[in-house]
Amino acid sequence: TPLAAEFLARSTDGPLFIGQVHVPEDIANSLSKFPKYLHFYNLKNPSEETLRALVSGSLKSLSLPLRNPTPGDASILGQFKGNSLTVDRIGQLSPASAKAFVQSTVEEITLSGLDQLSGETAEELSKSKSKNLTITRLKTLSKETALGLSKYKGLYLTISVKRLSDEAAEALNRYPNNLQLVNLKALSETAAQTLAAREFVSFSASDMIGSSLFSTHPDSIAAILKERNRKVIIKTEEGIRDLTPK
Repeated sequence: TPLAAEFLARSTDGPLFIGQVHVPEDIANSLSKFPKYLHFYNLKNPSEETLRALVSGSLKSLSLPLRNPTPGDASILGQFKGNSLTVDRIGQLSPASAKAFVQSTVEEITLSGLDQLSGETAEELSKSKSKNLTITRLKTLSKETALGLSKYKGLYLTISVKRLSDEAAEALNRYPNNLQLVNLKALSETAAQTLAAREFVSFSASDMIGSSLFSTHPDSIAAILKERNRKVIIKTEEGIRDLTPK
């Protein structure tokens, strides 16, 4: 009920996780008063009224699944004023929807579960004014898509992708700031050398358990990635910082 939702919003200290499949507008409006992290993990086909209610309150962080978001859906979420916005299980994302998403003034945008990402859509996402743009669970990244994302002006670009071609690696090298590649399972030695030559780059795994990070790569490629990961150099708003362990 709206009263129960408002009670949760007032009394919960940590993140609030909601498992309901359907959340009507009045309950969404009560939940939007929660001043911290709100995560929906089973929500299906939320109405525009529900989305509008969620972005109207004082949430600092909003995470929800939204399959094949329309430009209308994305335009509403683009009005979110918190710090972090995560949209999961996206499926298809059109250039028009991407353009609407990045109107948001949040510092961090995460888009997950895309079936594919076209160059045109990537170009729209690159216009985000966020500091951190994360694209997760991609199977592959085309040269055109990599070129589009490389135009992003934010400080941190994180891409979770399984396969990366030599051409896509070369295109990503045009991104001038901190690039993190996650869950990368297949790339050539040429691509590994291209990426390792970047000033600001790191490689990580989704599970981060021991040596599993490089276990899928041939020894020659794993050696390149491991050696590069020993250097921790990042670009910040104040300048370049060398955080490499001494």
